[in-house]
Order: sequence, then C-alpha cells, then structure tokens
Amino acid sequence: MNLSPSRTSTVVTLFLIATLAFAGCKSEKPRSTAAARSYDLTGKVIALDQNAHTITVEHGPIPGAMDAMTMEYASRDNQGMAKIAAGDKIRATLKMDGESVWLEKIQKLP
Repeated sequence: MNLSPSRTSTVVTLFLIATLAFAGCKSEKPRSTAAARSYDLTGKVIALDQNAHTITVEHGPIPGAMDAMTMEYASRDNQGMAKIAAGDKIRATLKMDGESVWLEKIQKLP
C-alpha cells in the first residue's frame, strides 16, 4: 500500500490517538474487603434507609479511625439491617478501604 505523506501522517495521528484513548481506559474492579481495615463500632441507630442500604449511627470514638460522631454509613449486611430499628443500640464491624467506608456484621444489642 502506497500512501502519500499527508495520508501517512493522518493514519499515524489516528493510531496514536486511538492508542492513548485505550491506554486511558481501565476497568474498575470492586475493592476487596480483604484489604479493608476493620474496627469495632458500638452506637445508637439514628436512622435507617433499607432501600439505599444506609444506617445513620451516633457512636463514640473509634481508636485509630475517627472521633465520636453521628454519621451515615453504607451497609453490606442486609440481614443485620432487617433486625434493627431507629433507637436500637448496635455493634458492627466498620470497614475502611481507601475512601470507601461501610458496616458489616451488624448486631442489635440488648
């Protein structure tokens, strides 16, 4: 195939653009819970959103993680969420992986 210099330049430019575009694409994999740090959390449920899988908890300080606060957390424990209501005291495992924070192993306390 015999291409003119301007045609060759266009083909090379398109090839480089396509290469850079594909190099910028990467598949995002869900973060593994194995790499996440775990902390014990005890607190009072302020609010639940079963549809959004979130729990707002008022809790004390969590050494090595955060100060005492009231915060909404994502839940990865649908069974545990189904057993609690606003006002309940709970114990859960707080997981932190980068900027992702969620609760697992949610238990209602007496």
